[in-house]
Amino acid sequence: RRRELHAVAAGIAALPEERARHQALAAAGRSAAVAAELDEAAQAAAGRGAPATAADLLGLAVTMTPHEHLADARRRRLAAARQLALAGETRAARTALEDLADSMPPGPELSDALSQLGLLREDDLTAAMNLQQRALAQAAGDPVRAADIHMIMSDIALARGDQELAFAQAQRALAEAEQADDTALLAAALAQAYCYGFIIGADVDDAWLKRALELERQADGRPLRTQPSF
Repeated sequence: RRRELHAVAAGIAALPEERARHQALAAAGRSAAVAAELDEAAQAAAGRGAPATAADLLGLAVTMTPHEHLADARRRRLAAARQLALAGETRAARTALEDLADSMPPGPELSDALSQLGLLREDDLTAAMNLQQRALAQAAGDPVRAADIHMIMSDIALARGDQELAFAQAQRALAEAEQADDTALLAAALAQAYCYGFIIGADVDDAWLKRALELERQADGRPLRTQPSF
């Protein structure tokens, strides 16, 4: 009877989030279609700045994902952890990421989980750097992931007071970003390499900043880890 009521509610719900939640509660078992709708609703919630709601919807999507769709379940668990972190639920996000990393096979998904976990270890910068190094090892052959990880490692090094390492990591990020077909990533990598080189008094090329600013304009408002125009 309760499932029937949720099915009726799903049919009249005005908001995608409400409809997806009622459909999940009306389902007799796991459903790829219902999980996908919950996923879409979570993306909408995240887009309007409601990370806690997005995390809740993604968690529900995981429970609705068929057992044989392991990759989809892992992707949704990672996305849920990211939204928990954005919602300020750092401890819950860390626990979720640790559990996820322990259950993942080697590869790019594990790289993403380890890197995200490292971002949450502001309490221990050595642990944060070690997690990024582990993430980098899993990102072999992927210049986008490698560039992003090197930029994070550059930030950690600067926070630890190691300016030389911060610049070295920024240069590595730039080298990887040059190999990736990602305008926003390259703009950010150029800006970070220029900024951190300037900090340590290196002979940085002003063309880096000029190029970064031009690429930022071409990035159509995409968020950048380091903004050239900041």
